[in-house]
Amino acid sequence: MLNSEVLHPTQALDGIPKIVAKAMQVDFDAQISGYLICAIPDPQGMIGVIYVDDRGRFANGSSIRTSRVVASSIIKGYVVVETLNSLYVICSWSGCKQYLYPSRARH
Repeated sequence: MLNSEVLHPTQALDGIPKIVAKAMQVDFDAQISGYLICAIPDPQGMIGVIYVDDRGRFANGSSIRTSRVVASSIIKGYVVVETLNSLYVICSWSGCKQYLYPSRARH
């Protein structure tokens, strides 16, 4: 078996982290733009690692910075963040800002 075929214990079969796969099973009654792990609040938006970007802008596992947060709420136990154009589910929080390198792409 190749190293690339070995899954990390926190990954589901398709390479999506289990915490994201679990959140994806929840009906949020809204169109979710993506799921963020290692999320960090930032004055300009949220920084995090995105999975399942509904518009195909970012590959799974990409570090991003969202546009400005305009609202947030807790829905079914998850923090859901609304930005100028998107809605993100926060699957996990992080204090590891030095490990995230957001692309310059914004939405």
